[in-house]
Amino acid sequence: MEILTKTICVNLDVHIWQGRRSLKAADLESIGLPPEELASLGSKKVADPQDLKIFSTLKRKAERICSKKSVRFLKGYATSLEVATELEKQLASIQREFEQAKVDFLSQYDQNVSNWINQFPEWKDKLERSLVPKSTVEGRFAFDFQMYQIKPSQGSVTGLDKVASGLGTQLFREIAKDANELYERSIMGQEKVSRKVVTGSINNLLSKLDTLEYMNPKCRPLINQVNTLLSGLPAKGSIEGIHLIAVKSVVDLLSDEEKMMQITPTQQIGSGGLQLQEKQKDVFQETVNPPVVQAKPAIRLNLNLARSVA
Repeated sequence: MEILTKTICVNLDVHIWQGRRSLKAADLESIGLPPEELASLGSKKVADPQDLKIFSTLKRKAERICSKKSVRFLKGYATSLEVATELEKQLASIQREFEQAKVDFLSQYDQNVSNWINQFPEWKDKLERSLVPKSTVEGRFAFDFQMYQIKPSQGSVTGLDKVASGLGTQLFREIAKDANELYERSIMGQEKVSRKVVTGSINNLLSKLDTLEYMNPKCRPLINQVNTLLSGLPAKGSIEGIHLIAVKSVVDLLSDEEKMMQITPTQQIGSGGLQLQEKQKDVFQETVNPPVVQAKPAIRLNLNLARSVA
């Protein structure tokens, strides 16, 4: 349970009015309907979905920010104490955007709904009877979040210790999912890729591993291995040829939970590329006792490149 002393939990509490009302049998009285045992009615849109799009966009933005340096935990997210303050600032900024979007939406609500209904003259009467008062709609929007730390009581807490100990596994599971999506989106079938794949997508994965290193002892060796693999990438231009094979090797490694767990610590830390610095706490010790520079040992890579060279 020690891992929880280093963890902040984040809960997103976002509610969005969907602009829909239930579709009743009376709305389709001129059309023969099957019995209720066979089918049920859905809903009708009483507001333009485009006017509501901003709220879903902001909700996804908040979820992406949380996912970037957190893992799913209980019904929310878990992240390091070190990034909690910055995460709170980012979520508070989105919250302000959400509240402003709500004010803008409500200020134009009556006119926008009228414009929407007028697009469907044959449904006008039914839609007007289904209108939701602005005061009701206002209460259907909310953006809030809570950040808290779990401090279990002495002794075993049923289920909680198991969930907490699984955070490291959850971290690698999410890294693997994101790496697979990266491969399918930007690498599969390509003869060259943009440097953004490396400086953006892969670096984001490494940054998440770096932030949540305390959750899984394999994180630091994994980061070092990736840095080693990418240490020879050119400083400019697209990634292709043998360098693309190196990038594919990295994505192949990060997309497989078992391969990540098999990584063992090495004394070598790759230089260049996506090199991530050690945490600040190590800097003082290195200053007091400067390391002896030694020749880099040779490293044999045993990655499965079947997918990489396909």
